[in-house]
Amino acid sequence: LGSYGGGQYQTLREFMSENPLGGGIDSRDWIQRLLQTDRALGLRIIETRYAYASRDFEWDQMQRVALEGMDAGNIETLRGLLERDYRTDDEGGDEEGV
Repeated sequence: LGSYGGGQYQTLREFMSENPLGGGIDSRDWIQRLLQTDRALGLRIIETRYAYASRDFEWDQMQRVALEGMDAGNIETLRGLLERDYRTDDEGGDEEGV
């Protein structure tokens, strides 16, 4: 983008500094804002996202990362549950799964 359209590159950098991705904004809202700022740039980003997702996106890696995150979260949750149950049993409480 920098060598192809220097002006668009600068526009995108400025736009992204004012509208960061992942800042709680929906990606559709983000692209709509970009289209209002620079229609040609917004259309180019839409086309590029589609081409990347349909041809080059590393779905296997995304699945691996998602599963690793899920496993880590599950382990942490179950560990906390077991620790709580163990403390309850040690204290001689009659709580059932609370």
